Amino acid sequence: MKSLYWNCCGGLSGKYNSVKLVINQENPDMFFVAEAEYRTDQTWLNIDGYQLITTKTNKYGKVRLVCFVKKDAGFKQVESEHIKDDLEMLIIENKYQRCVGIYRPFKMVNSNTRSSYFKKMIESLTWSKQTTKKLSVCGDFNINWNLESPEKEILETWAIDAGVIQLIQDNTWSRIVTIDENSTLRTSKLDLVFTNDEDLRASVGDPITSDHCLITMQTIPVDDVVVRTKIKRRNWKRYNPQNFNENFMENWNFPWTNDIETNVNGLTNALQTQLDYFCPWRVIRLNRETDLVDQKLEALKKKRKRLRRSFNKEKDPRRKLKIGIDIQQLAKSIKIRINTAAREQIHIKLNGTNPRSFWHTISKLEGKKSFDKIELEINGTLETSPYLIAEELATFFETKVSTLLNNYGKLDYGIGPSNLSFTIEEIVKAAKLLKSKLCTGEDGLPMRIVRDFTITNPWLLQPL
Repeated sequence: MKSLYWNCCGGLSGKYNSVKLVINQENPDMFFVAEAEYRTDQTWLNIDGYQLITTKTNKYGKVRLVCFVKKDAGFKQVESEHIKDDLEMLIIENKYQRCVGIYRPFKMVNSNTRSSYFKKMIESLTWSKQTTKKLSVCGDFNINWNLESPEKEILETWAIDAGVIQLIQDNTWSRIVTIDENSTLRTSKLDLVFTNDEDLRASVGDPITSDHCLITMQTIPVDDVVVRTKIKRRNWKRYNPQNFNENFMENWNFPWTNDIETNVNGLTNALQTQLDYFCPWRVIRLNRETDLVDQKLEALKKKRKRLRRSFNKEKDPRRKLKIGIDIQQLAKSIKIRINTAAREQIHIKLNGTNPRSFWHTISKLEGKKSFDKIELEINGTLETSPYLIAEELATFFETKVSTLLNNYGKLDYGIGPSNLSFTIEEIVKAAKLLKSKLCTGEDGLPMRIVRDFTITNPWLLQPL
């Protein structure tokens, strides 16, 4: 997928040639144009091979956000009652991806205020994220991302809850302002891109004939780029054992059979479906392994920042003392979270594919400051190359395992479904001993899900 976003500043009719030139050069699947001031009778603004999709007209009979969608790209518009008629927002999607274009005007119409419009925008964005497809949100939010503000905090909270990250790093708006014969260049980051697609890249181009830069979003295969470290984490914010169990029972329609393996697979698939619904995956991308991002830690830091701001503004000594105590308690929570993040970083390195990083971490945990050189005699030659040594050890253990399998065959301990039986009390007792932080098994189910579900429904697992 390749899509573009541009605030043309002043109307599409005067910038039509620029838009047509960009489409011919870039050949995007879709091109969002904000501040278009488009009238439905301006049919001459159509472009061959593209369908023009627009939002609803305002009280002046104009549309402020339009999108040129390539006809053969398989994308179509999503319409819903959750998208207000006076909101400049378009949702375009195909079988795998959902792209949302949004524009928050600087000057409001249709009896909107900036705060009421922003509230509607967040509500519609909250609805738009309810999809299993890859989500990308691009738009001119009229929020300077370089500065802290209450609206930015709300948008960041929405992004964390939706499991998306903001990709734009450079300023997207610039204007020369003259005051008292002194000219200065003002810049800000108003156009933003949020996504949960790990293969999506966003770049800021040069301004064409507008104060805003052209934003390019393109899905690039992983093999074609230098990929940053990616960490997959489940979002447990929506998880509740009671809701999980109720939803499971409402949707459970798998018939029991005489084959235990079939029953186990059916139950596992049903639990996986519920897990993906209540605890969807989110992807965190890092420039380096040391740049570990922790969502809870970031949220705690923002909360501390807000409390410090309130502390400085507060005049009442009693409330000021209470805020000060809250800041101290929050500092302890941040310290604990930092230690947790450090442990997660060690976990990543120990479970990674880089052997050098693995052994470096082991030595660091053991307090070693220098690393001994490993030597191994192979075919009469003393080798120091880690790759040759690793290959020789792998061959050695592979030979040993093959020999054991050939000599002893498959081990049969005589334990099967017909030999063992457990009471419901024994199943519940065993489930309560499970630790939620243990890694998943081959079925991919976290121990937290297995423990909670077993305690709630031991009768369902007893026949297995």
